[in-house]
Amino acid sequence: MASTLADVPQASGRLPIVGHSLAMLRDPLTYIESLRTYGHLVRIDVGRTELLFALSIEALDDVLRNKAADFGQGRFMHRAEPLIPNSMLLVDGEEHIDRRRHAQQHLRRDAFRAVTERHVNLVQQHMSSWTDRQWIDVLEETLTIALRTVLHVTLGRQFPLVREIEFRRVFGKTLHLISRRVMIPTWADKLPLPVNRSFERGSNYLTTFITQEARRSLDEEQNSGIMKRIVQEYGEEKIGTAISDTIAMIMGGTETLASGISWVLYHLGKAPEIQSNVWAEIHETIGDRPPSFDDIDKMPLLAQVIRESLRLYSAPILARTCIRETVITGVRVPAGTSVFLSPYATSRNPQFFDRPTDFLPDRWSVDEKATRLAFIPFGAGRRKCPGEHLAMLELPLFVAAILQKWRLVLDPTVPVRPTFAVTVRPNQLRMVVRKR
Repeated sequence: MASTLADVPQASGRLPIVGHSLAMLRDPLTYIESLRTYGHLVRIDVGRTELLFALSIEALDDVLRNKAADFGQGRFMHRAEPLIPNSMLLVDGEEHIDRRRHAQQHLRRDAFRAVTERHVNLVQQHMSSWTDRQWIDVLEETLTIALRTVLHVTLGRQFPLVREIEFRRVFGKTLHLISRRVMIPTWADKLPLPVNRSFERGSNYLTTFITQEARRSLDEEQNSGIMKRIVQEYGEEKIGTAISDTIAMIMGGTETLASGISWVLYHLGKAPEIQSNVWAEIHETIGDRPPSFDDIDKMPLLAQVIRESLRLYSAPILARTCIRETVITGVRVPAGTSVFLSPYATSRNPQFFDRPTDFLPDRWSVDEKATRLAFIPFGAGRRKCPGEHLAMLELPLFVAAILQKWRLVLDPTVPVRPTFAVTVRPNQLRMVVRKR
């Protein structure tokens, strides 16, 4: 007979009214990792809302695969609804499956063969402003590269520099605010708090910007962006839906690509010998020409470096909501229950990886098969990130393009630590670029 939620342990440190919110806000990544000692499941309170954290592989398997039909998008993801109303990230059931399928067919790896040259060229153009021995803000540089690429993929166009800079500023701030809103009680959403006012202003600006540019894209005969293709499939009457899905793709794709490149460059800066070996592989494979689609599978060491970096900095949280009563690892969970999972914490669990916090690309050199669901940087199951193929295509191309021309040296005076956002990103990252 299945046990009930009352039998699931509650995390220590709960406070009246706010529950565990303060502990999560103080240092969310450390707090999430600390929960693994509770076993399969643990209860925590965000304000007065009780939720389950699924911790074990067995619990993840039930939520993401075995009982996937019993779960919809997490209620906490709806905190981003002002920015992405009615997007494919928020809908459930057959509508979600259908819209995800539409997006996914445009995000297949082979679909980008024709545009990778253009994207590598965007990176090279951006790097042309760098000078030897220049200190760069890696977060700012990678966000610029990622945003230009994702905007080109989705809207099929580039933008005047002034508009791009303002968009990038508001975009980065608004994504950060989403992660903060997840950690505060839902009843606080309507309060005139600075976080709520700033999020509303940012959401309005970004929605207006994307809507204007999306409509311009539709008027361009040669435009091949995903947005235009989705509108052609949905029909003009569903342009609002297509715009929401486009904003969701821009939001997820830019953040994932920017943080992914940043962490790879950080680790290569910390390990100069590995960086030298990766450069040698790139030089032997590519020489002086720009990296191309066909080069990606010919650089195994670079692939291992990227895979290991993704393991260390996987998605901090996945949220789900039970849409019907179900059972997770023998515990009966009622409909409406919020369930959180953390790929970040799971991939750092010593039960699944030796020396889990160390950067060891060699752990993938023998095509190691990680314990099932222990390594899911893009999620798993029916809500797995549809942009995984794009990210795993662009990451090696962009890193190869950078290392081909520049050696990167980490600034030892600037402490770098992971921070909780839509992805796990560095709090700051300064490096000096040395011309090869």
